[in-house]
Amino acid sequence: MAGLRDVVFTGIFLFFLTQRISSNSNLPKEINVFDAVGLGSKVFPGVSSTAGQNNKSPAYHFTQKTDHMIASQNAFEEVDKLIHNSSDFIVSAYAKLGAKEIYKNPIVSINSKDGNQLYFLLQISGNARGSGLEIVVTVQTKGGSPKRFEASSSRSLDYTTWHKIAVRIQESESLMRVYVDDSMINVFSFRYTPQPYPKDAQLRLGQVFEVYLENTGEITSRFRCQCTDVVGKKDCVVDGLKYADGNRWTRDKCNICHCEWGQVICTYTCQVCKDNDQTYMEGETWKSSNDSCQTCKCEGGKVTCSPPVCPKPDCSGKSGDVVTLKGQCCPICKEDQCRGTGKVFKCGCDATCSNYDGLKCQSCTQGCFCPEGRVLNGQGKCMATARCGCLHKGKRYKTLEQYSDDCQFCLCLGGKMHCDKWC
Repeated sequence: MAGLRDVVFTGIFLFFLTQRISSNSNLPKEINVFDAVGLGSKVFPGVSSTAGQNNKSPAYHFTQKTDHMIASQNAFEEVDKLIHNSSDFIVSAYAKLGAKEIYKNPIVSINSKDGNQLYFLLQISGNARGSGLEIVVTVQTKGGSPKRFEASSSRSLDYTTWHKIAVRIQESESLMRVYVDDSMINVFSFRYTPQPYPKDAQLRLGQVFEVYLENTGEITSRFRCQCTDVVGKKDCVVDGLKYADGNRWTRDKCNICHCEWGQVICTYTCQVCKDNDQTYMEGETWKSSNDSCQTCKCEGGKVTCSPPVCPKPDCSGKSGDVVTLKGQCCPICKEDQCRGTGKVFKCGCDATCSNYDGLKCQSCTQGCFCPEGRVLNGQGKCMATARCGCLHKGKRYKTLEQYSDDCQFCLCLGGKMHCDKWC
């Protein structure tokens, strides 16, 4: 792509792992995409070796000039087999973003050879306000349409330090879970079967290859970073505690975890709740989709909703009647419903510039009306009658607009035409 400049970052630590969580012995245990594209054994334009996160970790510096990083056919076939034959798999990466180049950094993608179809994409961005990670997963389903899932970490997370990002797709539970540092940040209902990949599809590291202009495939987005792999790291570290490969532990009342080749794999054991196609975890609260005044909670897989706790309005010295206004959840005294509107509560009818002079209500209704000396404007708000124009001899005049003829001079003021005759 012409005109792109080189970008050097403080570093990003990438370890892509697609992990089998099943008993199918024919599936690959893991796929390291650094090895799959030949980093360490091949020379790629725009890629150079650099220092890794630790002494045992080889690292690579990527720039905007980084050329096509395509995995071998054998590696692609292994990924294809894993995704379409495992009911539970994980894609994970360790990442650190630079402070400036934070937008749309693709970690891994699978696309057609000509760039016309994007089958899978894992992409991360830093929040524009300075903290927090945004993670996007795109999966093409059997219907041919791409399905996009977006998750955001806590806004307090510093994306310029190392973090582990993981996406777990569990077809058996119809769920997609997104994790940052082994803590789940979002869960999505996932009732989709990934689109079968053609034999000539491509697995790419740090790039999105798709049609951009004139039906010609090209790299439309690049991973701009330094990347480092992990070597010989089988143990897991969680919340400052180290677990050996194969260890199991209970993280909290809903998560049982185990360490598998440096990856923390947690199984959510509590039942989830559904409301309006949204999935909620045990103990999570939200506003009801049917009644925004009710707060719902997921408890034991069941949704329980309760109305708001409202203070009793003090209507002493008033009628004692209460009303609940549209868009509000708690009742107020009937006489207080006009507060903050510039209107007063009374039995009346609407006064406007065209009818306020000598207005007498044929029948009044209780509600919010403009106070004496004010009328409704075209936006339904109250304004002073002095701002009303005048209707004189079938013609409309603005306030302070003058009119004269052979024998009189007239001035529009306060909605009335004031005239002085001199002949």
